[in-house]
Parts: sequence; C-alpha cells; structure tokens
Amino acid sequence: MRLLQDYLDRIEASMVAGEVILAKRDPALAGTVKAKCTEAALLIGSYQMFIHREVFEPLMGSPDEQVRRQVCALKAECIALSEDLRAGVKTLAARETPMDHDAIQARIEWFNGRVRRHIAGVVLLLNSPGSALRRAA
Repeated sequence: MRLLQDYLDRIEASMVAGEVILAKRDPALAGTVKAKCTEAALLIGSYQMFIHREVFEPLMGSPDEQVRRQVCALKAECIALSEDLRAGVKTLAARETPMDHDAIQARIEWFNGRVRRHIAGVVLLLNSPGSALRRAA
C-alpha cells in the first residue's frame, strides 16, 4: 500500500503546485499552467491503471456487498476523472488566446475537489472492516 500512498501524495502535491501557479494569474505562465495540467493528466492516468489493477480488482472479489458497491462507484468516478481531465487538457492546449483565469481557476477548483473526494473515498474503502486489502496493508 506504500505505492498507493505515494500516488496519493504525488497527486495532492501536483494539485497544490498547480493551484499556486494559477493563483498568480500571470499571463506569462500560461504555458506553465498547460504543462502542469498535462502532467496531471499523465499522473492521474498512471494512478488509474495502478488503482484498478492493485486495489479495485482484488476488492471486486470481496464477499462484502457494500465493499463491492463502493469499489464500483470509485472505479466509475476514477474513469470519469481521467476522461474529464484528458478532455480539459486537450481543450486548454488548443487555446491560443489569452487564458480566462477565472474560468480555468473555477474548473480546476471543481476538478481538484472531485479528485480529493475520490481519494477520501479510496481511503475510506481501504479502512472499512470488509476490505481485505486493509488487512494485507
């Protein structure tokens, strides 16, 4: 479970770093904002592959119906997060005009909130009594 915690720590650090850069509202940092979003898409994509293989798949075999329902919900949100981030990065990268900082900041705050709720759900799942991975961690 150490690798999972490493992913969660890297994702949080990436979100915080992106929020700091975006908060500067500096038009000269538009390329940096785009690069951070692209970096985040790669990190979230890698996390998605890891969490599905190492956490969700083993827990789908749980005899606890509640655990399986939680896993299904978390899997669906994880896939949606990855797809939404990819689409957002593609749209952002295609824009040549000056960045609309208010719109981008609102979108990133919304997205980061979703990521943080997803992470909280994963932690809650792993700490639930029916989680076999909890005992193995």
